[in-house]
Amino acid sequence: QQIELGPSALEALNPFLDARRPDAADLVVSDAHTWEAAGAQVLETLRSGGRKVRSLILEPRAGEDHVVCEDGIIASLETLVATSDHINIVAVGAGSVNDICKVASHRRGLPYVCVPTAASMNGYTSSIAAVLSGGVKRTWPVHQPMGVFADVDVIREAPLVMNRAGFGDLLSKPYCQADWLLSHHVRGVEYSAEAASVLDGPWNDMLDAAEGIGAGEAQATHVLMETLLVSGFSMAMAGTSAPASGAEHLISHYWDMEEHGQERPVRGLHGTQVGIGTRVSS
Repeated sequence: QQIELGPSALEALNPFLDARRPDAADLVVSDAHTWEAAGAQVLETLRSGGRKVRSLILEPRAGEDHVVCEDGIIASLETLVATSDHINIVAVGAGSVNDICKVASHRRGLPYVCVPTAASMNGYTSSIAAVLSGGVKRTWPVHQPMGVFADVDVIREAPLVMNRAGFGDLLSKPYCQADWLLSHHVRGVEYSAEAASVLDGPWNDMLDAAEGIGAGEAQATHVLMETLLVSGFSMAMAGTSAPASGAEHLISHYWDMEEHGQERPVRGLHGTQVGIGTRVSS
């Protein structure tokens, strides 16, 4: 319903929630890293606006160094919010935190908004989530957030490897869309030229800004984040991940499952793996 992208994006959070969910309480969900990056700021912003708010900091499973979007942690969040229909989930983080909140809120029929802390992936505006379920990396249909509030200053402070991963995630566009068109002709899979083309202009702008993205420049990071948000919308338009996900994503998911099965940490961030997978796929 609303996207704010800029250095003062969080200022729009209270008016947005006051207009749409004035009587609901807000639950700010983050992990330890994203709490430091923006979670505490979001909590204070909501509290200073007079809203009822509490926080939840997600913790990794034993033996893991980061939070993973998987069955157990989703179920835990579902249980926590099952007591009331008057809760807004506010996801403060990147891929895993956003997907955990997206799945849990979808299952409980609750709205959620997201505050991205890195330009590391394109799922913020999509209607799908990537979940490690039963040891298998799956893509599930879910709902979109009510709103996205992306503070570019926060995103610029993310580790540079994360924003470079977002660039890697988007590099796949021509190749995954070739996969999609081929599957349309060979297997009769439904294809949308409109969804396939919506990213054309932003994607070329992103390529032009590649050097600045790699260096963490403000305007280039803004271009990257905008492209990621448009990419998520292309998936929502198509009703499938196909406009932004093809063989290169399956390669990344396979690597994740392989490491999970061996109880080893993943080889790299999702977008980093996708960027490498794109070279393999191409």
